[in-house]
Amino acid sequence: MREARASAHGTAERLVLPDNCSDVIIRFEDDAAEHAQILAVGAMSVPLPVRDDFPGRWVGVRFRPGRARQALRIDAGELRDQCVALTDLDPGLERLILRAIRTPAPARDLALALQQVFASRLASDAAPSPSVLEALWRIADTRGALAIDQLCRELGLTRQHLARLFEREVGVSPKLVARVTRVQHAMSLARRRASPGPVPWARTAMDAGYADQSHLIADFRALVGVTPTEWLAKRPVPNLLLEPGTPA
Repeated sequence: MREARASAHGTAERLVLPDNCSDVIIRFEDDAAEHAQILAVGAMSVPLPVRDDFPGRWVGVRFRPGRARQALRIDAGELRDQCVALTDLDPGLERLILRAIRTPAPARDLALALQQVFASRLASDAAPSPSVLEALWRIADTRGALAIDQLCRELGLTRQHLARLFEREVGVSPKLVARVTRVQHAMSLARRRASPGPVPWARTAMDAGYADQSHLIADFRALVGVTPTEWLAKRPVPNLLLEPGTPA
């Protein structure tokens, strides 16, 4: 559950970065739930520039990789790189959410109400396959440094079969999940090494599992939109709701 308000400092553009997660976001223009706009955001393969000067309050739920398919009852690949109105995707779910948030409430109460809406869906038999869950765990455990061919051998699956499972249940390929995870690890290392003195990018690239610094720079350009040095200087916020939180 995350909550944010529009910036009070005029128009600003931020980058929403790929993070392998999906979101359901509610935008309140005022305290009336009937005026709320509900959006579904899929897993992303490229960074997305957004403005943070929209009026009102934002509240959202972030789903771990593989869980959006349970929550939204669609193949996750259909939402990749998409931000769509929930009314176009699942009007019934939109009505459930609107009933749950009918009265003005603090963020904690809204979080509990949304949790109840999604609890039964997340407990359904449409859970991610054991192979996908195992693959996601191994990618996370190696911080994205595990080769996909090796992962497939360990799982006893062909690369094509695992890719089809990820397309349906995660929305992006195993390779992209690993690349995003590795970039996130490099970001974490860079933050810790940012002071005193400049970040040792060549060492950071090696410690994050890259072949060399140029490989790190290429992944940053593709997934973050800027070079590592530019990212560290700007520190783009890595999610639309602008505040850290815990995925569902």
